[in-house]
Amino acid sequence: MIHWMAANITSNELLEDAGRNGPDFVQGVNSWICIQGGGHSGEMCGRYGGMAPPEGHGTHVYEIKVCALDTMLDLKDGFHLNQMYHGMEGHILDEAVLKGKYANQAVRS
Repeated sequence: MIHWMAANITSNELLEDAGRNGPDFVQGVNSWICIQGGGHSGEMCGRYGGMAPPEGHGTHVYEIKVCALDTMLDLKDGFHLNQMYHGMEGHILDEAVLKGKYANQAVRS
């Protein structure tokens, strides 16, 4: 599942909730827009859709992939993953992946 896509980020840092507070970059739709994600509206899916592993399914691994490009991408808010990847072809200077584990801990009484 895709939880967030952002392109054309030029700042050195992203503050918490940057995708909702007047971003100066474009955002793509996350997986909540598809049937498996609940088929939510494009407006709701055009920002960060936080971690939400199904309860009782253990630990999930999340990836953040960051690419440095030699160009700005010709994308508009609401773009899809394949549009971003096609635009990035031949323009990736470097990339990094950060992986983290998240577990939805059930509270037992």
